[in-house]
Amino acid sequence: MSHEPITRPDPWALTREVRIGAVICLLLLCVAAPLTIIFLDASITRELAKIPRDVQLAFDAITEIGNSRWYMFPSLALAALIALYLRYGHPAEKARRIWRWLSGSFLFLFFSVFIPGFFLNLVKWTAGRARPKLMLREEYFGFDPIKFDPDYNSFPSGHAQVSICVALAVGCFFPKARPWLLALAVVIAISRIVILVHFISDVMASIAIALSLSWVIQAWYRDKGYLFTPAPGGGWHVKPEGRWIGRRIKRFFGLLPRRPRA
Repeated sequence: MSHEPITRPDPWALTREVRIGAVICLLLLCVAAPLTIIFLDASITRELAKIPRDVQLAFDAITEIGNSRWYMFPSLALAALIALYLRYGHPAEKARRIWRWLSGSFLFLFFSVFIPGFFLNLVKWTAGRARPKLMLREEYFGFDPIKFDPDYNSFPSGHAQVSICVALAVGCFFPKARPWLLALAVVIAISRIVILVHFISDVMASIAIALSLSWVIQAWYRDKGYLFTPAPGGGWHVKPEGRWIGRRIKRFFGLLPRRPRA
């Protein structure tokens, strides 16, 4: 029985979804964020300052999930450990392919957080926006360009960027979980506003940066043939090694029936 060859889609194609995402990012950066800076940031922050401390403490716990240290350093360390195992452990060929894919997936997560974060920090230092606490304490509300003081690194939000980037990266491996991952990322982004370390416009800009650079990173990986392969029904899915790992994870958590032993 003959099989139709799988057509390789262009990873850089400006599909309908990509165009919609680009419009959303442009609106956030060029329209929504500037208008929010002018008309809403100060007033909403003053209202949020009235929230009971117990509520803020709850959001303090949530916001920690968006700290880059939970993703960048562990993923890089795991990729390095697997590389050492492949260099000196001499696994069988099938195991080698699986471990190599797993190492690449950890590097993918690392770069998905590091590259947008590096760009975002350049924007932070260049913009030099005062954090909400300076506005509440000293009535200082504005930008002081080329500033490395953390109190003037409000724009954009690093935690919001990390949470969105992680959700999009992990969602490449678990597409069905992507909506839930993005919902959690949005909650983390909101927590940054509630605990008064960022303005709403800071989060808007972070989401736009995260969406844009995540698409570029994922398109580059697909273009180079790393981790992902064209899917029979169109689009992309992970390579067979990744799907094998995914099935094992699902069986471990009881999401797939275990194979009966012979």
